[in-house]
Amino acid sequence: MVFSFISSANRDPAVFKDPNVFDINRNSKADHLAFARGPHYCIGDGLGRLMCTTAIRKAFERFPTLRPVNPPSELEWMPSFWIRGPKAFPVEY
Repeated sequence: MVFSFISSANRDPAVFKDPNVFDINRNSKADHLAFARGPHYCIGDGLGRLMCTTAIRKAFERFPTLRPVNPPSELEWMPSFWIRGPKAFPVEY
């Protein structure tokens, strides 16, 4: 039996510097597995990236001093084998 833990994707220390650190400025598009690769590549990749970029840009336009409340090292992660993400990401402005 083979069981994949997709929550470990994008966390290979040979590929990503400090893979366990949340870094919104990390430039890793070429090696990131969020939208798959090859014949299974996500057709919605462009739209997904555009939506996220637009949402973040608009948030900073409206709240130019927006910043995290806690350092990323203090984030509490969701308890899941399938997705990796913070339980909450509190911000202040």
